[in-house]
Amino acid sequence: MKTAKKILALLLVACMACAMLSACGSSTSSGDEIVVTVWSGETHAKAAIDKVIAEFNNTTGKEKGIRIDYQFKGGDTIGTNVELALQTGDAPDLFTSADLKKSVEQNYLAAIDDLPGGADLIKPVEKYLVRNQTTYQGKTYVLPAAATTRGLIVNVDMFKAAGLVDAKGNVIAPETLDDVREYAKKLTGNGKYGFIEPLKWGSWYNSDIFALKQSSTGFSEFNYETGEYNLDGLEKIEQLYLDMKADGSMFPGAESLDNDAARAQFAEGKVGMKFGFSFDVGVLNDQFPAKCDWTVVPLPVIDANNKYAQRMTMATTPYINANVLKDEKKANAIVEVLKFITSDEYQTALYEAGIYIPIRSEVSENADASKINRKGWAEFASMVSISKLLQPTPQIDSSTIRDLSTRFNEEVWSGKKTPKQAHDEYLVDLKAAREAFLKTNPEDKLEDYIIKDWIQKR
Repeated sequence: MKTAKKILALLLVACMACAMLSACGSSTSSGDEIVVTVWSGETHAKAAIDKVIAEFNNTTGKEKGIRIDYQFKGGDTIGTNVELALQTGDAPDLFTSADLKKSVEQNYLAAIDDLPGGADLIKPVEKYLVRNQTTYQGKTYVLPAAATTRGLIVNVDMFKAAGLVDAKGNVIAPETLDDVREYAKKLTGNGKYGFIEPLKWGSWYNSDIFALKQSSTGFSEFNYETGEYNLDGLEKIEQLYLDMKADGSMFPGAESLDNDAARAQFAEGKVGMKFGFSFDVGVLNDQFPAKCDWTVVPLPVIDANNKYAQRMTMATTPYINANVLKDEKKANAIVEVLKFITSDEYQTALYEAGIYIPIRSEVSENADASKINRKGWAEFASMVSISKLLQPTPQIDSSTIRDLSTRFNEEVWSGKKTPKQAHDEYLVDLKAAREAFLKTNPEDKLEDYIIKDWIQKR
């Protein structure tokens, strides 16, 4: 009898141990439910994302036996957290930060192509794929999801006061750079200025000069169709800023302004025009609530008869832990989760909440405009249909060259050199920087960067 009791006790202990081990190591929370864990750095969007994830878990997820465990990590530290977790084998199923090339080469990531039905996920956004950003060595690892667009932000109150509106009081957008200069003159006076530029901001040149060049010529500095570096149009754009400075219509002290300072001056109603991004909606609604009426119009171009696709950048779906491929049920669950976060339903909800702009323009176009209470949001979203994503350009040894932004700030803005002189010198240095890179990376072929029919008019 005692022996039987001992055996029974041992069996109970064993059962309890098995249960505990199962609870710790299983990918399911209860029964057949599969839990898909996500780490995200999008802490600014937590409330809106929590809401749509909860709706999935209570409806589609419940029906399919899938629960999304969406965890928000520090936005500034998520990259470090993910890298460490990958090294220790503790990474979640999906995560929003990774070094694509490095992670693929270390076998940390699963390609969407290798998931069951992965090709069907890729097809709707195939035209937005970018080599080495969404794809690597012919496979797709993340999907394009959201867009950051550009536009010209204008002070409606100042435009009305200057008569730059139509009979209905709507802003007459400046189509060309010449229009911008003339508008800036009319908008300047009584302590207000027509234009503002934050030359102290490290990204200003890429944002406010190269972006304008793409809209005016179809490409920035590298022509994907010819395989050549070409700075046509750049002189005209740089000259616009020099002319507004000479006219006295540029907000003074541009060289000492960072972007926050420039946006704050616009928000105070002291500036008529400023180039901006869709993320500036949050700045002018929350960070520096605008004291003026404002709106957004397309980027001006050199020639009104030659308008090309504007530049935009993108955010993607999360990366996928390679370990999910070892578990067929988990792989199928990942597909369902990706279907959800790329669905019109999910993207419309986040668009209407003012979180992000869907990269598929039809999603925002079909959204309920009455739900959008973020000024400027719909206008920036409308830019997606006239915008295009940049592709990779030939790599250079950047340690051997000063960029055009530095040359402009130090030499052109100060009047030491003309734009043309600075550009000619830069092209010589750019060629040498490319040759220096090829000495140690001969496999980087120019033909890999050629894209036929890339230039797109609008």
